[in-house]
This record gives sequence, structure tokens and C-alpha cells, in this order.
Amino acid sequence: TKGTDHRISRAIDLIEAHLDEVLSGAAIAGAACMSPSWLKSSFPASTGKPVWAFVRERRLERARHMLADQNASLAQIAYACGFSSHSHMSRLFREHFGVTPRELRE
Repeated sequence: TKGTDHRISRAIDLIEAHLDEVLSGAAIAGAACMSPSWLKSSFPASTGKPVWAFVRERRLERARHMLADQNASLAQIAYACGFSSHSHMSRLFREHFGVTPRELRE
């Protein structure tokens, strides 16, 4: 986040710290000391992505790294990364990486 507006950096810090939780636009905007509408327009200008695309990408990256732990089930990884189910994570994972989490583990 070098060179990123300090308010956007605070939003990113909140997102990173709470990837496993349900995040609200109001909470992210509050961390950035912005209104939700201001965050919605400012975030892409600083990061190149809308807030929720950024959150989804960070969750998917965390899941990809967690897949190296063969002892964790896909459901455990999905919930640890803030997804509502392992099938939801798997669908988004395949769209983003071109393979399913199970295929990546094999």
C-alpha cells in the first residue's frame, strides 16, 4: 500500500485483519474515516479495484495459501477465509485461478 492514501490504507488494514468475518461497507468506510459512497469512489482510484473485488481477491489468495495445509478441510479453509461455504469458495476459486481448490491440492 506504499503511496496509497492513508485512509485507504486503514481500510485495507481492516480488511486484512478481518478477512474471516462478515465485512460491511459501513465498517470499512468507518475505518477509513470516509462515508461509504466516498469509499466506493476512492478505493478503486487507489487500488485499481472496487472494495468487494479487493476483498474477494484477498480471501481467495488466503485460501490458496491455506490449501498447502493438507490437514485442513476445504470447509475449514472456506470459513477461515470468510466464505459462506466451501462450494461458494470453490466456484469463485475456479473463476479466479482456473482450477478448483481440490485440483490445486492434487
